[in-house]
This record gives sequence, structure tokens and C-alpha cells, in this order.
Amino acid sequence: MNNQYSINSPTELTAFAVCANGLEDSLLSELKTFHGLECIKKNKGGISFRTKPELICKLNLWARIPSRILIQLGKTQIKNADELLNFAQRIVWEQWFTPLNSFRIDVNSTGKLPKSISANYAALKFKDGICDRFRSKFNNTRPNVDTKNPEIRIWIHFVNSLVTVSIDTSGEPLFKRGWRNSRGIAPIKENLVSGLLSMTNWNMIQPLLDPMCGSGTFVIEAMQKSAKLPANFLPSRTRRFACENFSDESPFKNVKWNVLREEALDVWESKHKISDIPIIMGMDIDTEMIDIAKKNSFVALPEKIANSIIWQVADFSNINENTRINFSPGILVTNPPFGSRFELDRSSKQKFIEKIGTNLKKNFPGWTAWILTDEKKFSSLVRLRHKKKFSVFNGDIPCNWLSFEMVAGTMKKKDEI
Repeated sequence: MNNQYSINSPTELTAFAVCANGLEDSLLSELKTFHGLECIKKNKGGISFRTKPELICKLNLWARIPSRILIQLGKTQIKNADELLNFAQRIVWEQWFTPLNSFRIDVNSTGKLPKSISANYAALKFKDGICDRFRSKFNNTRPNVDTKNPEIRIWIHFVNSLVTVSIDTSGEPLFKRGWRNSRGIAPIKENLVSGLLSMTNWNMIQPLLDPMCGSGTFVIEAMQKSAKLPANFLPSRTRRFACENFSDESPFKNVKWNVLREEALDVWESKHKISDIPIIMGMDIDTEMIDIAKKNSFVALPEKIANSIIWQVADFSNINENTRINFSPGILVTNPPFGSRFELDRSSKQKFIEKIGTNLKKNFPGWTAWILTDEKKFSSLVRLRHKKKFSVFNGDIPCNWLSFEMVAGTMKKKDEI
């Protein structure tokens, strides 16, 4: 068995920022804005890097695109379950948590798992190895498993027979910002929206509109991004990250969380005096959804910024003189309410998409429209030629993030995608 797996030093850790497939380039760009990351490398589903514990904590507070930040504890080739058990026994778990902590193990894979090993069996054997080590070190005492609310979360990733073991520093997924008091139907994840906004190259000065805003995710994420607010900090709610549960023997023992949170609070409070606020608007046909979006915005944003958002109840597929946008052209971003998330027959869906195209051409000259859709023939149905196309995943649904440059006249697409 190959026992050459990585050991982190007390001052520098090998980490992995996880993201949805398709957001890797956006996440790479974001991480490069944080000084102190080294050996940055793009991988499928995230970015690996080396850095200090304090910066990992800052990433959990501030980074907008990752879904969680992991620390790699070991990597090796295994052939069978016994080798996996032995591998688990060799990792210095007591450096990270104690028998008093609860833990959970998650297993995922790319390719085929080694013969006679299933994901569930791998988790069971690895749990046994962890508990064996604790029993040997702590007078036959071991931590308990808690699959619902664990204090410590361990991730096992297989690439065929190569297994990588990581410990989670985030806990709750980072897309759970904490501001969503109320949810709409099938809300899009906040970190996915941040990644999509990054792809648009929005300059945070142009007006931004989501004409089918639902519970306000695009609008709120855009406003937080423009105000340079921390992604996972709210004065009204103290979020606890998993790395705060690590033992006093861990590399995180000297991180001063009170200082990091005070820095985030200072930034937040400084935004009460902000003057350069872009025009950002949310529109929806449903009055209840606009009310939900408003409530969410006042949790997610300082009051002055939340008050600056324009909310309007209107049917985007039927814009008229009373609902027409009266400010200069900007960027339109939206996740239309149809597709795998909603039941809509083919004829109704096609008519709805055609109305979107007609409305864009008639009422939004000079705008750039970005639309997230799982409809493969969207450009043909909307009768517009997309300028850019990015493949992303909305949860487990493969989608396209399409841009359309709206100019005078019709840009009718002749060839199907």
C-alpha cells in the first residue's frame, strides 16, 4: 500500500474550494483577489491551493462563489476495504477534533470505486478506522456519529482507486447566506448566482434588472457584490463555521474569530454612508414574491442600500407603457420560472419563451440580457442569436447561461444550437 499522503504543517494547509461544475473559472478569478494563496490550481468542481488557517477563515466569511472550503488531510491508492480502514487509522484525527465532538462522513466518486467497495461501505469502514484510532488514544473513548447536525464533517473522494480525505471548514454550505427569511419556489443558490454574475463582466455601475426575480437572489447578490460586503456575515445573525469546532491542537487554534468578525462588521457599518449605489431593480408578476424579496433584502443589506433597490410588480412577458423601464440601458439577468423546476406543457413554454424574445427586442434596445435555462433550444425558441454560452449546473440540472446583445431590429437565429 502506498502510504505517502500529505501532512499539513501548522502554518500552511492544502485546501480545496468546492464549487458547482461550470463555475471553476469564476471561482479562480475570485480567489486570486485574496492575497496569501499559493499553488492555486483549477480542478473540476473547484480550486486547490495552499494557505494559512486565518485566510481559510476569511474565505469562509468573504468568498461569494465556493460552496465550502475543505482541508486535505491525506491521499493514497487503495485496493480494498482493509486498506481504506488502515488509511483512516493512520490520519492524526486527534489534531482536529476530540471524542466529545460528533462527526459525519460523506463519500463521492469519479469513475469506478475499488472492487467490493460501495460508497456506504467506504463510509462505514472509514468510520471504524477513525473510532479505532480514538479508542487507542483516549482510553477506549470515541466520538459519536451525527448525520444531521455534525460538528465535524469529513469528505472522502475517490478517483477510481485514488482516495483523498478532507475535513470541512465551512459546515453549512456557504450558499446558505442566512438572509433568506422566506423562500420562493425552487430558489436558485446564492453562490451560483454570484458565479453567473462574474461571467457577465458587469461593471457594478451599469443598471441591473432581474425581470423575473422571485425571492430576489440575483438582485440581492448583485447589490452585495457592488457594495463589497462579506458573503457570509450578517450583524443580525452570527454564523458558526465548522473550523470553530476544531480542537485546541488544530492549526486553527490561534485564529482570532472576534477580530475577523469585527473587521466584517466595520465594513458592513461603513456602507450606511455609501453614496455610489448602482441602479438595481427586481420585477416579478407575483406580489407575494416581491414582498418576500423586499424582506430578504433588508436582512441581507444595510438599510440605506436595501432602500435603494427598485421593486416592481409587473409581467415581464407583457411590458406596457406603465411598466416600461425608464433608465439607461444596462444588464438584464434572470432565471425564468420554467424548466425542470416547474410543470409547464411544451406549447405554453414555447409561447412564454417567444414572448420573452419579443419583449427584449421591443423594450430593451442597448441592453445585454443574460438568461439561465435548461431548455436546449432556447435561442431558437426566443428567436435571438446568443453571443456567449456557458455550461453550468443549477443543482443537478445541466443549464446554459446565455447572453444576448439587444440592438435595433431582429437578430433571428437561423441555425439551431
